[in-house]
Amino acid sequence: MTHGALLRFGVQGKDIGEELSLARAGRVRIEAAVLFDPERDDIDALEVVERGEVIRRCARQANPSEIRCRFEHPVRQTSWLALRASGRKVAAFALRDGSKPDPYPRGVTMAHTAPIFVTVRGTPPLGEQPRAKVLAASWLGRLETLEATLHRVHHRDQQVVVGAAREREAPAAPHSTSEAARNEEGHSHLGVIVAARDLVDPDHRGV
Repeated sequence: MTHGALLRFGVQGKDIGEELSLARAGRVRIEAAVLFDPERDDIDALEVVERGEVIRRCARQANPSEIRCRFEHPVRQTSWLALRASGRKVAAFALRDGSKPDPYPRGVTMAHTAPIFVTVRGTPPLGEQPRAKVLAASWLGRLETLEATLHRVHHRDQQVVVGAAREREAPAAPHSTSEAARNEEGHSHLGVIVAARDLVDPDHRGV
């Protein structure tokens, strides 16, 4: 994902999206770079991330159009590494018709790679590590809160429809395509939430 800057990232010779297998915990060689047009983007942060935590912030050097760094990092258990960059959008690029796209939020420019997975033999997989379980529990709580909110909104809309139907002395049913579409959309959203919850917590049993 990028708003303009180009990221280059490698771990022990593996590229973005690939997996590195280690027989034991040890140090890996990391190479990171961001290339950008300084007339459009002012990148001031290049960060290497391991399991969501920043492990190295690469300093900007003399070259105004790139930031690079190379270092070794100890990997003690199965993990993932990624690279991200951020800064300020100096100017929006022009489209072929001469127009310019909507400016990015608050003039921010950013880029983020997909992870490089590192599997260390004899250590727990990512899904069984304590940090992953805490994160899964957090997202499960958010999904349950959102599900409850959608249920309340759906119930409120149904009450409005029933009240309007009673006033007209007509059967309690959605009386417009917009109401039917809203009900269908609510059910669709609830279905997505249930599917996501089951993915995060397969043992969960909803009512």
